[in-house]
Parts: sequence; structure tokens; C-alpha cells
Amino acid sequence: MPTIHRVTVQLDPPKDDFPGRVTEGYYIVDDGLLIMTHGDGKPVDPVEFRHILEPSDNPTAIAMMMTRKVRRHLLGLSPVQEKFSKRIEYPKMGVV
Repeated sequence: MPTIHRVTVQLDPPKDDFPGRVTEGYYIVDDGLLIMTHGDGKPVDPVEFRHILEPSDNPTAIAMMMTRKVRRHLLGLSPVQEKFSKRIEYPKMGVV
């Protein structure tokens, strides 16, 4: 059985009193094929979330990019819906 690898991806950076947000992704590499999995190694969707690795590819970097897509898929969000749930940044306003 291939080794299950874990990656951590920053969703929002920390700012002021906000600690930021991260998500984790899991993947295996089997015979030159990167497959995104759940933590137990079971594929999320072996057709949609896989990538044929080229010799120059960095599997960790590719898995980090795919982790965002897996997160949206598992939560049932579109890219627009995902942006809607981000922290609202208000401009700093003072009394003049």
C-alpha cells in the first residue's frame, strides 16, 4: 500500500487578532499517479482528483493546489461560494 502524505494549505493569512485559516489534504503516489485521498487513504474521487506526474513535477506542490479543489468538492461549494465565506475586511476609519 502506498504511503499517505499530508499537506497543509493556508486559506487565509493571520491578520491583527484573526489567527488565519488552514486546511489539510492527503494524497498518495502510486506508479507515477498522484491521487488525492481522505486521511485513511481512500480516494476522494479517483477520476477527478488525480494527476499523472511528470519527472519534473513536485508532488507536494501539486497536492497543495488540488487540496483547495478537494475542500470545495467535499463542502459542496463553488469557487464563488467559497469566497463568500471569507472574513470581511473593513477599512480602518477614525473620527477626524
